[in-house]
Amino acid sequence: MQIKNKLVKTENEATHLSRGVVIPHDVVDGIVKAAMIEARDYLQSEIDNHYKDGTYLHPDDIPNNRELIYCMNKLIAYY
Repeated sequence: MQIKNKLVKTENEATHLSRGVVIPHDVVDGIVKAAMIEARDYLQSEIDNHYKDGTYLHPDDIPNNRELIYCMNKLIAYY
């Protein structure tokens, strides 16, 4: 069963539906990329603050954040 968002439609669905907001794929890609860059920068700042200022990070968070940052960099480069 596929759940559809009734308020936001893709370009192809706009021809079939009469209500809602049509968001071009390029705009959606830009929004996703901007959100990913912001999340990556936040995770990196947490690691930087941990090493510079001594702010607490759980020992598991450091390698997990680094792995997430690595994956986000790959995805951002894809966009």
